[in-house]
Amino acid sequence: MQNADCFVTSDLKYHEMLDASESGFAVINAGHFETENVPFLMLKEKLEKEFEEVEFIVAPVSNPVLEI
Repeated sequence: MQNADCFVTSDLKYHEMLDASESGFAVINAGHFETENVPFLMLKEKLEKEFEEVEFIVAPVSNPVLEI
């Protein structure tokens, strides 16, 4: 990642986060839930219009497992 100021991802492993933190490189680990939930809400609306008799549920909360 030459000439990058920050790396944005949704899938950093624990040791990769530590390495980036120790090196001083800026990293944003946005998380799968946070980056995928908005498109799922849009998909839910489309599916509800197409299949009115089916109930669609999108998980309402995030449960992050890694914070540094």
